[in-house]
Amino acid sequence: MGSEYSADIDGILQGCQELRDAVAYSDRLGPEFDERYRDYIGWWGNEADDDFAGQVGPGCRQEYEQVLSTVNSISKGFASLIEAIREETSQIRKPQDLALSDIHDQQSQAGRR
Repeated sequence: MGSEYSADIDGILQGCQELRDAVAYSDRLGPEFDERYRDYIGWWGNEADDDFAGQVGPGCRQEYEQVLSTVNSISKGFASLIEAIREETSQIRKPQDLALSDIHDQQSQAGRR
């Protein structure tokens, strides 16, 4: 294996776009789930006077909260991953840009001699 290091920054950033699409989907998923869930609130009955409803209702609300929390966590995780990749690509690009600038400076100075 050679001592050369290289990275396809544009390819990495293109992959980030796919991750952004996943974030956009997960950002929509929570509100869509919430909207649809609201259509079914109380299907289990009146918790005040129905044993079945008293047992099922709290579990349904807990699952609802867990689903929304999970969706939000997934969305935040994707967003954090995208930010980390963006930071890493800028750290990779910085030495490349500096090297190209140095080469350009050297060529300019060589042309003046």
